[in-house]
Amino acid sequence: MGSKQTVKYFSNDNIYLFLEGFIIALALEKWGLHKRIALYIALLIGTSPRKLVLGFLCATALLSMLISNTAATMMMILVTISASCAFMLPVATPPNAIVFGSGYVPMSKMIKGGIILNIMGTIIITLIVYFFILPVWGASIKMPSWAH
Repeated sequence: MGSKQTVKYFSNDNIYLFLEGFIIALALEKWGLHKRIALYIALLIGTSPRKLVLGFLCATALLSMLISNTAATMMMILVTISASCAFMLPVATPPNAIVFGSGYVPMSKMIKGGIILNIMGTIIITLIVYFFILPVWGASIKMPSWAH
């Protein structure tokens, strides 16, 4: 098999979508932007544990709309469950890329429906964490002493 035939299997648009997500995630981590995002969220919404959880769930959902879920998970491992609420853009999840690649669903429809699903998913996950997971596990969210 020649090089031109071999390359065509690896030169798929979906592969490039995931590759860019990994590159963006690594760049954000290398230059410390993930820390800046975390500090900005804390500054913006306050340091109340409940507000911080909501803020980081929203941030992760936003990130996972722009980069792949795997890349978002690499950056914000503690709030990965929120990354599953990425229904807006093709790069977010493999099913999104497949649907968009089929040509039957235009980008405008993905954005319109996806933003509603993203918001609903983030709210539902936050409610489940606070009213089900934390009470069942007997856990509480406490801030470390350095965060006060």
